[in-house]
Amino acid sequence: MSTDGFDIDQSGRIRPPETLFLDGSLGAVTDPAVIVVLLNRIRQIPPDDPMLAIGTAKELVESTAKIVLNQLRVQYSPTADMPHLVSEAQKALGEHPVCVAAGVDGVKEARRLLGSLSTAGAALAALRNSHGTGHGPAALPHGLRPRHGRLALSAADAWCTYVLDTLTDLTSPAPTPAVPVPPPAHPIDAQAVPGGTRPRVIAPGGASVPVGRAPG
Repeated sequence: MSTDGFDIDQSGRIRPPETLFLDGSLGAVTDPAVIVVLLNRIRQIPPDDPMLAIGTAKELVESTAKIVLNQLRVQYSPTADMPHLVSEAQKALGEHPVCVAAGVDGVKEARRLLGSLSTAGAALAALRNSHGTGHGPAALPHGLRPRHGRLALSAADAWCTYVLDTLTDLTSPAPTPAVPVPPPAHPIDAQAVPGGTRPRVIAPGGASVPVGRAPG
């Protein structure tokens, strides 16, 4: 588990690394309360409860998608399923393979990654239906291991972090371009003189002339 960046505290609970989950990505969210509650809940998941990890990972993606749509004033049905919410959130951000803009996001490799990201976010809903909490199964899922819970949490982290980082880029003011400073008309050196230094100009031909005096 430690090789995946997770740790187990003395009470036996999963502790994600400090850099996991939306590190620095909540700055553009006007009301991150739901996300903060879910992240705190994730940090309390016991390592032997992958069902809870899967269910909470699905909730994190679903809530993040709704927050993005609400903040961008995109309407969606209260009964919209998670694949639809994931797709609509990425489209609203211009980060879905069907509508991605030109630039780095539009190159073939990036489009493939965005498609995989969208698929992973939506797949969490199906995994939660079959192996996660929320539906009251008649029996425990066969073969479910802690690594499956960590897989779900990592997939949720990747999707949520990317869309919230993109939201930050969209809502932050564009950086002011630096104004180039023109070089001086002539190179200037300095000549030590009593009481300080006197700036000198390198005149044509290489002669060093004090400022204010014409070359002889």
